[in-house]
Amino acid sequence: MKKTSLIISLLAASQLHAVVIANENFDYANQDVETLNGGTGWGSAWGASPNATRRFVVSSNTALYQGGGSGTRTAQARTLSSSITVGVNDTLVVGFTLIRNETQGGRGIGMYLVNGGANQYFIGKAINEGVGLKSSIETASTDYTTDFASSSSSEAITATFTFDGTNTSIVLADSNETLTTYSQAGAFTFDGVSLAGYHQATTTNGIDSISVDLTTVPEPSSTALLGLGGLTLMLRRRK
Repeated sequence: MKKTSLIISLLAASQLHAVVIANENFDYANQDVETLNGGTGWGSAWGASPNATRRFVVSSNTALYQGGGSGTRTAQARTLSSSITVGVNDTLVVGFTLIRNETQGGRGIGMYLVNGGANQYFIGKAINEGVGLKSSIETASTDYTTDFASSSSSEAITATFTFDGTNTSIVLADSNETLTTYSQAGAFTFDGVSLAGYHQATTTNGIDSISVDLTTVPEPSSTALLGLGGLTLMLRRRK
């Protein structure tokens, strides 16, 4: 009985601590995304669109990009309530659904991870490229991973970040494939996201179901370590 109680105590001491940092499901009436402030975990509303015709709009609870006859890239940002730095004991998962009803190569769509107003990574389909982890939506963007071999019209993508004390590992996955791991020197920090789209004729490509989740494995407490030592001593004596 004593040994069982001790094991239970040790398990409780190392229990995972999972937190939903933010989510946005675009549960609004059909309208421009600009100034909308629903969801949880955000520190601001969605930012302004470049002009009245080139912007993201909510349609049937999805943020769809409207090219508006202009070739200029469009990005609309939203900040989290506080910035996140991935620590040694953390697993950060950023997820969203990429909507690609229009599959022409030149139609870029995806989401930036942003820190201090600067784009850190682009996740999605860059212009004239495939879907993956990239430096930007541009044609000449740096590919940090291989692209997904295939992408459906509605593709749920997750980006998982872990830190070993020296490098941050980033793994992109969808329901069919996990891409090769990309390693970034140092810890990863971000404080917001930015919806990004390109092509003047686009009307039905977009983003949905954004989520940011953080799981932390707490450091073992001194009590737990002492208990573990006692359990080891007990098992040795029984032998």
